[in-house]
This record gives sequence, C-alpha cells and structure tokens, in this order.
Amino acid sequence: FSQADVKSEASRPSLKDVPVNRLTNGIHRIPASIGNLVNLQYLYIANGKFEGFEPGTNLSKLENLTDLEIYNCPSMKKLPEELQQLPNLQSFNLASNPNLGDFHEDLGEFVASENISKTLQIFYLTYNNLTVLPDMSMVKKLGKLDCAYNKIKKIEKAFGSDGSGSFCGYADVESFSFAHNKLKKFPNIFSSQSIYVMSSVNFSFNEIDGFEGEEDGTFKGVNANTIALGGNKL
Repeated sequence: FSQADVKSEASRPSLKDVPVNRLTNGIHRIPASIGNLVNLQYLYIANGKFEGFEPGTNLSKLENLTDLEIYNCPSMKKLPEELQQLPNLQSFNLASNPNLGDFHEDLGEFVASENISKTLQIFYLTYNNLTVLPDMSMVKKLGKLDCAYNKIKKIEKAFGSDGSGSFCGYADVESFSFAHNKLKKFPNIFSSQSIYVMSSVNFSFNEIDGFEGEEDGTFKGVNANTIALGGNKL
C-alpha cells in the first residue's frame, strides 16, 4: 500500500465527551444531503438537540461510513429508521439517550435489518432505559456489546449460533457487559463447549440469585477468560 492508501491512526478524530445532559450544539435535524458524502468515514452526532434526519434522507451510498456515534441527544425520542440503510456500519455508540425510552422493539428491527446484521461488530448501549435486549442472534460479527446501566430484565436469545442456539462468535476477542441491570438469573445463552473463548462476560450488579437451566440441568455454561458476578444475590 502507498501512504495515501493507509489512513493513519493519528488522522482519526479525537472525541471530546462532555457530561451527560450538557449540550454543545443546537442541531435538530441532519439534512438529506448528507447522503451525498460518499467518502464519509466517521459521523458523530453527540451532545446536542438531534431529533432525526430530514425526510427523504438516503444513507445507502455511504459505503465508507464505518463509525457512528449518537450520544447524549436528549431530544431524540425514536431510533432513526434511516440508520438501517448504512451498508458498512461496524461500530455504533448509542449511549446516554434516555428519552428513547424502552426502545427494544425499534432496536430489534435495527439489528435484524439486512445491512446491519452483516456488518455490525461493536455496539454500545449504555445508560439507556432498555428493559429487554432483543434477539441479536442474526448479528454474525458482533464482537463487543455493552449494555451496562440499563433496566434489562430479559435477554431474548443467544448471540450467534453453533447449531444449538448457543453463542459461538467469530473470533477470540468478544466481550459482553450487562452490568448494572435488573436480571434475576444468569441467562443460559452461552456454552462452555464453544470453540471460541470470550475475553470477558460481565453480569455484575444485577439481582442474580441463580442460573437459568440450573434446576433441570440444562445450563450450558460459559467459555470465557473473565466472568464478573459481583454485586448480585448469589
């Protein structure tokens, strides 16, 4: 590769987060013309009054856009459907948007969409008001999922598939956090027989007092380097 072909790490934007509920811009709507920025790689919509995209916005041509952040946008009350059009989204930070409410149905449609299910690898959902984590088994490349600080009581289905419905992953770098939620049982969504070793699984500070499948012997276990269960009722 020539130097022009390789984007250096130093050229990536440096994020400057501010405290939640402190806003730094007044942008309400992103214009439809953003769909013309075919070389756009990173889009950060944060700490402002963002509500959504203008009618008629088409994001399907943004093949180079891999990193998206919609963080601390208290005016946003619905997950924009236009995001499903992104053809190569790999990392998505959707943290600290409490006025989305319990948006697990919209979230389920997002992750099940044709584009997102094939490309998404890193997903931050921290500090929201989710009570249910929808089925994410179709997101085949998901390697990091952070759902800490929600109100999750239920996880609908395993991640990935190894033929038995258990997590299988795609590499040995996965980490999953469900810390600071409302789970009563450690979910039976992984498997100790998985050929992949997860980096870390964090279920600390829930209300866990046992394991799903424990009584009938169907609990499949976990294959991970680190498992965090502190702050529960075990």
